[in-house]
Amino acid sequence: ISEDSFVYLDKNYIPYINIELFTKTFLKSDENILFLLGQPGTGKTKFVSMMLKEMLYLSTYKIFTIKDEEVLANTAFWKMLKDDDIDLVFLDDMDYLLSPREEEDKNSKYGELKSKFISQILSFSDGAFKNKTKFVVTTNKELKDVDSALLRPGRMFDCLEFRKLKIEEAKIIWENNELSIDLFENYVTEDINPAKLSSIIKELKYKDNNGNSNYRSYLSDTSVSVINTLNQDNKKIGF
Repeated sequence: ISEDSFVYLDKNYIPYINIELFTKTFLKSDENILFLLGQPGTGKTKFVSMMLKEMLYLSTYKIFTIKDEEVLANTAFWKMLKDDDIDLVFLDDMDYLLSPREEEDKNSKYGELKSKFISQILSFSDGAFKNKTKFVVTTNKELKDVDSALLRPGRMFDCLEFRKLKIEEAKIIWENNELSIDLFENYVTEDINPAKLSSIIKELKYKDNNGNSNYRSYLSDTSVSVINTLNQDNKKIGF
């Protein structure tokens, strides 16, 4: 993880968690599974980046990130985790595979994948034959929509539900970036997603003293950009 990955790796974006202490506690715990819940933009994936950064400070760890549903249902994958002594697996946006098994026809392709995945991870994190690999799972689901077997004590370390930043929390980040507090009141009037606040700060930090943006679009014909046709900001780079 690069040190200049931009201000969003600032721990103040997730002020309600002591990330250093959390990481050490999770790694030393007997439980294998950590769930990260919350709407898009609230900082789940960035929290993982911060946690991995703390892990790199502590020692050398073997870390996997994977999203392929068929691989997660394959016995060979789980054997590899054990044989290669993998420390942590990051499963991002695992909405479908986490839902209760009874919600899907087990004879369908997706029902079979879900059943195999949950059976594998339950067996892997079982108390009697527990393996050391930790799993960090992000999802947009609510906890009530996750298969209950994954939430049992001794298997789940914790479930963190990420939220918007309160105005007071956002103001600290704003001031740390040496931006005018008068500007803050123009942009932030209510609780705000960390991702949105980061975007605002990034844009303002690339403006000159006259308020003109230093961004330069790489497009001379904006009609070729799908993003532009969706009325979103053109992709630019700060040169």
